[in-house]
Amino acid sequence: MSFHIQSQSAGLINNVDGDQHITGGQSGTLTSLDTVRDAARILQQALAVAPFHETAAMRHYVDAIAAEIQRPVPDRRTVADRVRRLVDLVSASAPIASLGIAIAGPLRTLAEWLGDLGTPILRILT
Repeated sequence: MSFHIQSQSAGLINNVDGDQHITGGQSGTLTSLDTVRDAARILQQALAVAPFHETAAMRHYVDAIAAEIQRPVPDRRTVADRVRRLVDLVSASAPIASLGIAIAGPLRTLAEWLGDLGTPILRILT
């Protein structure tokens, strides 16, 4: 048996030829580009009032992230690099656990949208 699969869009897709047995469950996260854009805006606002020493550099990365995700098709590798650099600066200024939802929440949203590229960032944030 063979099948031809056209375009697919979902948080999690399994295409198999034959039996598929899944143990332990499956889950996926689908984060829309609109949600990511909102997260970047919230992050810009939160960092504008946060008492960090490296705020100019942080603002630079947040603004670069926001600019990239405004493109019709953002480059996820570019966004991942900028988010990672931002997380490095933020974590050097304050313990990740103390960031609060206004900063950590949008960073998690960005990392989740990045998929595999965001996995290292999510590890830092947890």
